[in-house]
Amino acid sequence: MKRLKKWIKRVLLWGIGFPIALILGLYITSEIVYLIIPEKMDTILDRAFTYITGISDLDKMNEDSKLLTTQLDRKNYDSVHVICDSLEGRTKLPPIDLHFYHGVSYIQERKPKVAEYQFKKGIASFTGNAEELTAYAYCVRLLAKLLIDKHDYEGALKVLMPGLKTIKEREANTIMLLPSAGSNLYIMMGNCLVAMGRYDEGERHYKEAIESFKRNQSRYMISWDFDTDTTFFDTQLGDAEEAANAYFSQRQYDRAEPWMAVAQDVYPKLEKYCDMNGPSKRRHIFYMALNQARWLHHQGKEAEANKAFQTCLEKFNASWTDVLRDYGQYLLEGHHWQEALDMYQKLDSTQIDPANLTVEDISMMLVPQYKAWRGMGNSQKALAMSDSIAGVIDSALVRLRNSDAMELATIYDTQGKEAQIAQKQAALTRLWWIGTSIVLGLIILSFVIYTIYRRRITRMQAVQERIESELRIARDIQMSMVPSVFPEREGLDLYASMTPAKEVGGDLYGYLLLGDKLYFALGDVSGKGVPASLFMAQATRLFLTLAKQGMMPAEICDRMNDALSGDDNESGMFVTFFLGLVDLTTGHLDFCNAGHNPPVIGGGESHGDFLEMIPNAPIGLWPGLEYKGESIDTIKGRPLFIYTDGLNEAENPQQQQFGDERLLNIFRTTRFDSARQVIDTLKVEVEAHRNGADPNDDLTMMCLRL
Repeated sequence: MKRLKKWIKRVLLWGIGFPIALILGLYITSEIVYLIIPEKMDTILDRAFTYITGISDLDKMNEDSKLLTTQLDRKNYDSVHVICDSLEGRTKLPPIDLHFYHGVSYIQERKPKVAEYQFKKGIASFTGNAEELTAYAYCVRLLAKLLIDKHDYEGALKVLMPGLKTIKEREANTIMLLPSAGSNLYIMMGNCLVAMGRYDEGERHYKEAIESFKRNQSRYMISWDFDTDTTFFDTQLGDAEEAANAYFSQRQYDRAEPWMAVAQDVYPKLEKYCDMNGPSKRRHIFYMALNQARWLHHQGKEAEANKAFQTCLEKFNASWTDVLRDYGQYLLEGHHWQEALDMYQKLDSTQIDPANLTVEDISMMLVPQYKAWRGMGNSQKALAMSDSIAGVIDSALVRLRNSDAMELATIYDTQGKEAQIAQKQAALTRLWWIGTSIVLGLIILSFVIYTIYRRRITRMQAVQERIESELRIARDIQMSMVPSVFPEREGLDLYASMTPAKEVGGDLYGYLLLGDKLYFALGDVSGKGVPASLFMAQATRLFLTLAKQGMMPAEICDRMNDALSGDDNESGMFVTFFLGLVDLTTGHLDFCNAGHNPPVIGGGESHGDFLEMIPNAPIGLWPGLEYKGESIDTIKGRPLFIYTDGLNEAENPQQQQFGDERLLNIFRTTRFDSARQVIDTLKVEVEAHRNGADPNDDLTMMCLRL
């Protein structure tokens, strides 16, 4: 019996206890190594996985990339975002690739602001590794394209210049960069410079595009023969067409002629080795004929121009919407009225949704049709087309203003996000106490729970970081809703700025110029954060919609109050509002103040002081209010400064406010030469007063000088 017990103990010890102890020891050792040098542990585990399965890191990268590309080709853009998010932290694909796929999907979803954000994040995540260089080049290219589409040529140059520098520094040491990557960036640089009127610099970059392709192609295939290389001919021909098109768009015909000659010289070489019936090759024939027709039309050789134009008609494909602007411009300039009508009407019927016309659609599709009817002398058709344009322009403009707000409202469900964070934090607290209790009782289970707990924290931090990232995107969208460009008109000096205290805020300002009448407004929504920003978007939309109808300021406040108050305003939010209407010829000002801070009128020699006025009640509190309007005969020579309480109530670390007296003293003792100087000076004064303290409220200012 004693021997039996002894053998049972040995079996339990060596058969069960020892394996458990060994496993625990290995687990604890691996956890210690992982905590101290996690990157080494990752390498060891990856090598072990590769040895056992035969699947390398490159294989896993290719599989992940293929999966994303497949979903992108199928136009499953939501799936692309979900897959990219799920791959974060557990794929060998570099972060720049994930940002690239995010950005391309957002472009296809017509969300350019979010796409810009993703490409900027991708560029910032670039580590300099050779395998990331192609994705880096694409991020730079697509970000610059988005900026060029907005006519932000300086912004595009700021992206392209460091991008080209990075590629030139690394292109000699890698064959992973596509030969056309640097060439494309040089072409875009040239287009920006030509659009800005810097023609000599643009010419230099167009030439550098061809040389860049040669350099990269030589490194890509050492024995490459440029005399028979069809990809080089295709790229050279495309670059020549890009340069010619850019110069034609600026009416620089003499500068376009040499590039037309390059295209005509390269085309026979490409035709010798390629089938020219394919879509891309037909585009070459089309553009060569179009540019020839442009050049001949400029020289007054209409018969020869019409002959080249017939080739354009034969090769044009209605699906080429990217050539629409160049082709349409020539059709109208060359008085090909019927051909222009046929092309635009075909595109209008197949690619435009009448219920969702944008300002760009109206500009590119409807306005050219009006010009064509006028050119044909058909006044009745031209009038009908102008009526159609007038019927859709207002809704298109409102849709343009509200698109960012609608995207913001769709993406952000504030209450849901806050509830999600609270639930995650509560779950973390419960798990911590459970883990602590188990650690005290059971050592083995404590390690398991600790590991689970640590990993969940990581996931929750990722969720919180994503929410913060989305809030930053929301700030960019909100800032795009207020004007950043102000009217350039003789005798008028208008400037404004808005600085939210949080990621998004509730201040607003706007203006609308109708002939010699200028509407302007500035407001402050109660509260802060996303709810205030949504209320602000609604108030901005109402102001612009009502101002377009030519109403007086008091009547606009009446209508806004009725729309924003009552049963629909369950949260009880309201907005203080100052709204003015000034006649730019006489200086006569009609205004209505809805519970807002009194503006400062005058300054310097004209002794600035607060404007005395009827206060009225803020908008959104009670329906049915009748707002009182007032007027001033003229404000010429007397600058008008409007602001929110983020200025006079700004606090320093001792909680002392900036104050009204300090504000008036600045206006009375400082001579200002422009409206922008007023805003910039007060920004500096407020920042100095805060002395490092965080802003306690949104700060918005507007200055008007006649």
